[in-house]
Amino acid sequence: MSDHATPGHDSHGEAEEAPLGAINLAAWGAGALGVAIGLLTAAAIAIAAGAL
Repeated sequence: MSDHATPGHDSHGEAEEAPLGAINLAAWGAGALGVAIGLLTAAAIAIAAGAL
């Protein structure tokens, strides 16, 4: 606990002791797909504008 914290007011509670859950592969896959679509869209716009 830091010097400026007030005793009894731990903002994290017991979250530091709780185990992490499983990795959500569907969410990570959707995120990666979104990034890939964004990059392809940016490349298509750059090609259409003559920048590439």
